[in-house]
Amino acid sequence: MARSDLRYLLAPLLALGLAHSQAPAPGRGVPVEAAAPRFREVAPEELWAHPGQWVGKQVTLVVQAHSRPETWNPFVTRFGPGEYACLVGWSDTQWPWLREDFDAPLVRVFAKRGGAAEWALEGAARYQRFELSCEVRAVFADEPWLEVLGVKPLVRQLNDGVVLHAQRGLGLMGKELWDAARLELERAAAGTLPDAAGAELARLADLCLERRDAAERAPRRGRPLRR
Repeated sequence: MARSDLRYLLAPLLALGLAHSQAPAPGRGVPVEAAAPRFREVAPEELWAHPGQWVGKQVTLVVQAHSRPETWNPFVTRFGPGEYACLVGWSDTQWPWLREDFDAPLVRVFAKRGGAAEWALEGAARYQRFELSCEVRAVFADEPWLEVLGVKPLVRQLNDGVVLHAQRGLGLMGKELWDAARLELERAAAGTLPDAAGAELARLADLCLERRDAAERAPRRGRPLRR
């Protein structure tokens, strides 16, 4: 059994980077790449696995919105609820149709209240997907604490229908109703989805075909002969 299968058995631009750069002195040109902040793309899994390596660095990451909590414990960080708004979300390789992933969104970021980033995230709906430009301000309790500097909404995203059809498909897989399960998974994959989610749903649909074909090839047990 593939390792990735085990989990199933167990179950437009609203804000740009707010970089504060000084204007060049008269008569002196500044290259564009030197004047603009440099953000490095990073997967949330990598950032949360090795947060100490990213302190003080500017990064971009993709987040699928889960919720916007009103209260949290900032501990010794600057990110108190009075000064910052919070967004919690999933990475692109977490599957909200799995209860274990739905209940454990990996990403938590903060936007300064009254700023453009907070305004851009204020109406974020569940499953809405963003590319966030952030700075890793601190690491505390083995978790990176990120301040959002820029927000870019993305077109490809999940929705309630996708998650519902995927959950139905998984339930039918558990009952070995392979054709019905495949149809539900194909319905789930029919939208404009993030690449990773679309690929995962297609993999599950293909798995249903494989399991169905294997079941059809397996010898069927007949009734025992009477003596």
